[in-house]
Amino acid sequence: MNVPSETDLLASIDAFLARNPGIGEARFGRDATGEPGLVNRLRRGSSPTLRIAAAITGYMQRKDAEAGHHGPTDTVSLEAASPGIATDITGAAA
Repeated sequence: MNVPSETDLLASIDAFLARNPGIGEARFGRDATGEPGLVNRLRRGSSPTLRIAAAITGYMQRKDAEAGHHGPTDTVSLEAASPGIATDITGAAA
C-alpha cells in the first residue's frame, strides 16, 4: 500500500479546499471523518491512522467525482501494494 505522507495528505486537503471554497476546514473534517477539528489537528503534526487517511481520501475522491474534478493530481490515494490483490479502503466508514 502506498500511504501518503502527512505533508502530501495536507497538500491534497488544501488543494481540495481550494477547489471547493464552500467547504471550510471544520466542515471538511466533520464530513470526511466526523471530527470538525481534524485539519487543525493534522496541521499541528498529528498523524492520521490508515483508517482516517482512507476516509479522508475517499471523501475527497467522492466529492471530486460529484463535481466533475478528476485526474491524478487532484487527491492523493492509498493504493494496493501488490497487483492482483483487491483492496477497497477508500470506502471505509469514519
